Amino acid sequence: MEISIIIPVFNSDKYIKKCINSILEQYYSCLEVIIVNDGSTDNTRSICQELASNDSRIKYFEIENSGPAVARNYGLSKATGDYIGFVDADDTIDANMYQTMINAAEINDLDIVMCGYRTVSNIDTVDIRINIPCQLMETTESIKENIIKRYYFGDSEGISSLCNKIYKRKFLEQHNLRIDETRVRAEDYWFNLNAFMNCERFIFINECFYNYFNVNDSSVMKSFRINQFELFLETRNKLIELNENVFLFDGVNARLDKDVLYSSLEYLHIMMLTQEFSIVIDFVNKKEFMDILDKSNINLLPRYYCFLSRVLSVKNKKMRLVLLCLIFASLKVRRK
Repeated sequence: MEISIIIPVFNSDKYIKKCINSILEQYYSCLEVIIVNDGSTDNTRSICQELASNDSRIKYFEIENSGPAVARNYGLSKATGDYIGFVDADDTIDANMYQTMINAAEINDLDIVMCGYRTVSNIDTVDIRINIPCQLMETTESIKENIIKRYYFGDSEGISSLCNKIYKRKFLEQHNLRIDETRVRAEDYWFNLNAFMNCERFIFINECFYNYFNVNDSSVMKSFRINQFELFLETRNKLIELNENVFLFDGVNARLDKDVLYSSLEYLHIMMLTQEFSIVIDFVNKKEFMDILDKSNINLLPRYYCFLSRVLSVKNKKMRLVLLCLIFASLKVRRK
């Protein structure tokens, strides 16, 4: 059985060689590495071409800069393996990752196999243990209860990632599963939700094989968008619609409101840290945000976010603005 590993790359010359070498050094050698250069302007091209010239398992392609979703779908169109895996250009994988996962897939005839991962930063390395039963799930009901439910009630660590999984290619083709190219964020989140909605056989391996490198201090900031609240709200509304029409979980709306509020407060804090005060003011004047804030139990939030919520809940707009300015000023002083 062959596995196709798809790597979208964009200006990754600092990391790509280490990434690809970790794949070529897999104990499972029946693989093809599909590199899709998404319009890089650094030395990524020459590095990838040199690697491809030295190993016939590497297939190198170039496209105009279109974003990771387009690059991954292009890689899928070129894949010939029985299984599909994804790796990000600045990450690495352990040598026994695909051997272990493909063995499990073959023995149990699985649509999807998932493993744990670790985060690697300049400070430390942390194994992320995912709280999912390590057992064969062979009904859509068991996958709904053990996997999809986590989209609604939290504890979804690792479930939405593309990179800690392998997918049977025939399964993806049968259900026409492709990554949504219209999304600029969370495309992997929705791809995996759709995949699990169609999945009939799944297993989780509680070993951390994937190494997610968080070496870019601005990566969190870059993951947000100006219309971030609208994106949070869109996710909430779509999940509610799916639940009403398909899943029928109880207590969903209140939980999703809490998730939107927590994510929004995290976003506001980052905007204040990066001195984007105009974005903060625009954000807190949104009626939808204030509606969610008013009906949420802020006492369940972490202490700082609880405090921030109380400030945002002040009805007098001038007083609210003064308090926000004080928080903003204190954060600005701390960063100096």
